[in-house]
Amino acid sequence: MLDHRRYIQEKLSTQNQRMLDVELPTDNGNTVREELSSLTQKAVDRVNAVIDKTTMANEKISEEVTKILAEAGKLFARKRKLNLGSNNLTTLCFATT
Repeated sequence: MLDHRRYIQEKLSTQNQRMLDVELPTDNGNTVREELSSLTQKAVDRVNAVIDKTTMANEKISEEVTKILAEAGKLFARKRKLNLGSNNLTTLCFATT
């Protein structure tokens, strides 16, 4: 049974290799294997381009968020400083009365 299965696998593999090596009726005479390789490479290149574009967009968003957070931190520190100043004034006002 195992020998029969191995025999069938080898036959199918040989047939697949022959089909991949068939020349296509095109001007450049590429084989099926070459055309499949070219199509696959183009698809991979396209996917990589989309990933790169998304990565750049994410980096830009990250930079903008970092700037906004830094500005918010500055505003928070300024508010806290102003609140501390007003608390001191309040304490001074109530302490003198």
